[in-house]
Amino acid sequence: MPKPALANPPREVGGLLRLEVLCGGFLSQLGWGWAGFAFIFVWVFVPIMIFPGLTDFGGKLDVAEGVVLSCDKTRFGDDNEPIYAYRYQFRGPDGVEREGMCFAKGREAQAGSSAMVEYPVGKPDLSRIQGMDSAPSMADDWMEAILPIVFLLVFPLIGVVLIALGVRRGLRANRLLATGAGATARKVSEEPTNTRINNRTVWKYTYEFVGGDGQPHQAVARTHLVEKFSDPEQFVLYDPQQPSAAMLLNDLPVEVRIDEGGQICAARPLVAARVLILPLAAITLHGVIALVVFGV
Repeated sequence: MPKPALANPPREVGGLLRLEVLCGGFLSQLGWGWAGFAFIFVWVFVPIMIFPGLTDFGGKLDVAEGVVLSCDKTRFGDDNEPIYAYRYQFRGPDGVEREGMCFAKGREAQAGSSAMVEYPVGKPDLSRIQGMDSAPSMADDWMEAILPIVFLLVFPLIGVVLIALGVRRGLRANRLLATGAGATARKVSEEPTNTRINNRTVWKYTYEFVGGDGQPHQAVARTHLVEKFSDPEQFVLYDPQQPSAAMLLNDLPVEVRIDEGGQICAARPLVAARVLILPLAAITLHGVIALVVFGV
């Protein structure tokens, strides 16, 4: 395979290509998909865990006088502070009598006692007795309240870690695209790993090249796209100051080529841009959710 005529560093690497390299790796794509999906549950459940009734009772409320129909001990809470379920009745602004249920910790009331009922303006079907919760809280102290939230955050944080690892690898690749020296590497070994992606075995390919210091060095790629490394020779970019920091050009998450001016660019820009779909979708989705939640 003839050595491409690579321009001397520093080379110009387009902003779009840099972004595609950052977001296009397997770890980055998996991370964006994972985090984008998992954070939906954070938006749904964390506000409820921290502020029961926030979604329904966060705005302006109307009040009406009601009466307690029953007060029963639930299985929530503990022996010292059990949580009671209150059934109550009140008359809405339309004159219709409505029943509801709410919960309070350690507060027991007699059936027939009066109670002030609150509800969102124009929504009397969503109601609770003032000072009570619309759902039972299982948290007896702050630690018990925070543990479910931490547990829920673990899942999206896995995605964030994957994104960080992918971005770290992408930053290294972008640095080599701009400042790396080029060489032709020859395959010295290929071996299957125990990992599978899309029902295809991930293979480890090892190539050897001679750096600017005249010494042999190796570049390693792990991929399930075996067709990218069928050629016994590959073009490699390496750090002239540290030749062991090397990257096979075909190991990039997007297909690139070296143009007539020796610059590295995307071989198929429209195809390469597809790797931005997941990140853009995740950012847009959660940006819209944030605007709705915070009322911006």
